[in-house]
Amino acid sequence: MSKKPHLDYYRAFLKICDEVVDHNGRFHLPIQVPTTKLLRYAGKPESSRRWKEVRDWFGRMTGTLVEGSVFQAKTKHYLRGFKGTVLSQVITSGDRMKTGQVAETNYVWPAPWFLSNYFYGHLRLIDLEFHKWLRKPIAKSLYPLLETGWYASGGEPYSKSYKGFVRSFC
Repeated sequence: MSKKPHLDYYRAFLKICDEVVDHNGRFHLPIQVPTTKLLRYAGKPESSRRWKEVRDWFGRMTGTLVEGSVFQAKTKHYLRGFKGTVLSQVITSGDRMKTGQVAETNYVWPAPWFLSNYFYGHLRLIDLEFHKWLRKPIAKSLYPLLETGWYASGGEPYSKSYKGFVRSFC
């Protein structure tokens, strides 16, 4: 079973977003996302296999349907019955653009709901260096969930209940 670093690439993408957002919290679209920078921030070595992984990740982010509810930071309400993607459009490095030119980098247009929530500060800050230090995908997935609990408890032990199942975390 191969490990898919989708979460690594997503968190690296968020770091790039933090770097290119203007002082008003807005992006100049499209966002330029160089593959080499994405790989570096994801803690992955450059190779043709990794470049293919990035291309596949962009395809997944534009092609996977998010279905359910999405929080709208502007109104502070959930939009129920939501169907959409995280990225609206991506032109990957080497693809032809509308102008006929070959793209020298990746150009990304995030979905409107993503842009709005980013603008209104509804995002989860992650320590990317700590995330890269974690080796197992389950640890990378649990890290933000556990960190939220530790933050809320002031660093003290806390417990979460899931339909009668209680687990304590220290």
